[in-house]
Amino acid sequence: MDWSKVHFWWSDERFVATGHADRNEQQAGHALLTSLGLPTENLHIMGASDTFDSPEAAALAYTEELARFAPAGESSPLFNLTLLGMGPDGHIASLFPDRTEILDAEGVAIAVHNSPKPPPTRVSLTLPVINYSERIWFLIAGSDKADATARLRAASQLAESELTAKILTATPAAGARGLLETLILVTEDALASNAN
Repeated sequence: MDWSKVHFWWSDERFVATGHADRNEQQAGHALLTSLGLPTENLHIMGASDTFDSPEAAALAYTEELARFAPAGESSPLFNLTLLGMGPDGHIASLFPDRTEILDAEGVAIAVHNSPKPPPTRVSLTLPVINYSERIWFLIAGSDKADATARLRAASQLAESELTAKILTATPAAGARGLLETLILVTEDALASNAN
């Protein structure tokens, strides 16, 4: 595969300093990306706290970066494949349950403050931008995610028009849907039979 033609984007990032172990881009680099020999311009990394004064400034810069690669009339490029994890509470990216960010239909990249999962300050794509993906694949592992996985699977049977604000705020992952495909890959322990 010619990796020089592949671009990587992040759905969210922890607003900490460059090189911090909590940064998603740092973890992705160690796990895979540094071994691919990608051109640096193919890595579209969300801003760090040592580069931007606030997560709002980092979100604005990422919104502008997305727009540079977007087709006419769109706010972001069409993603070929979006890989999403899911937290035990059903969150995706930095869109957490019982918060208004999951319902943001206007923003592109947004600042998230007081995240229930540390670190508390983050930048996240909104759900409409995540959903501008041909394919969304969930990679879910762990028995602590069984309840959220059951809610996600139940919601996946609903038409998009049936996804209410109540469902989305309870389980943000329920709103992630690819334009062509949504695939939920789950380990056996995350499919525990006692899940509600």
